[in-house]
Amino acid sequence: MSKTPIGGPLRRDLEAALTTDEFRKAFEDLKTKDEVFRKYPTVEALVALCQPGAPDPEGRDRTLGSILRALKRDNALFPLLHLMFWVSLSRLHAKLAKRTRDPESLFEQLQFGFFQTVGRYDPDRSPRKIDVNLFLNTKQAVMRWLRRGSRENSMLEHFDPNHEARRTWRVLEEISIPAEELEAFLLDLFQRGLLKPSQHEVVLDTDVYRRESVREWAKRKGISLITAHTHRQAAYRAIRKHLGLPEGGMRKIGDRPS
Repeated sequence: MSKTPIGGPLRRDLEAALTTDEFRKAFEDLKTKDEVFRKYPTVEALVALCQPGAPDPEGRDRTLGSILRALKRDNALFPLLHLMFWVSLSRLHAKLAKRTRDPESLFEQLQFGFFQTVGRYDPDRSPRKIDVNLFLNTKQAVMRWLRRGSRENSMLEHFDPNHEARRTWRVLEEISIPAEELEAFLLDLFQRGLLKPSQHEVVLDTDVYRRESVREWAKRKGISLITAHTHRQAAYRAIRKHLGLPEGGMRKIGDRPS
């Protein structure tokens, strides 16, 4: 492993996300859902609650359950959840890094495996030991990847954190909008404030004109791959809302719409 922590850029992205108005609004709304947040009213308190060996398993389950339910609606609170598990995931990465020559790909698989696990988890069906279940399910996903033994097999190049992209593109293809008009369509949404600059750019570069992959786009922008996927996911959620299409969930799909 390199002297510079592999997770440094992602950690900075997650911490920066906590300063956005979108997160602050979602966090304040979250704290009205359960009285347990009177005991854990801050990001720091919630992060400490999920450290290995921390007490209050009941409080941990209640807070995690509330966060997971909120994530079924949108991903604004995901950076918080990710930071709550950061130490556990980092320790797992250090342990599994001995099994691969490519710790950077392992790191990406680990973070994305966590993202996928969170999206699938139903806190109402499994309301106890949520932290343990999320950790073990993530570990199992990464172990499957390691057993496949392919250094180049990055799930982030084959799966998207959300299936909205494919569903949205099917609608756009059915009405036969050429690339030039799609560019104008996206620009209109951007000018109306419905798409942020990063959301507009990632869809235009990776999906409309397919100039580069999401991985290449993230590298060029100097951000983590999962952050790039988050921008792309948010863009498609906004596009679907504008088109009056039903919301999607967090499912596996091909990296690029087909």
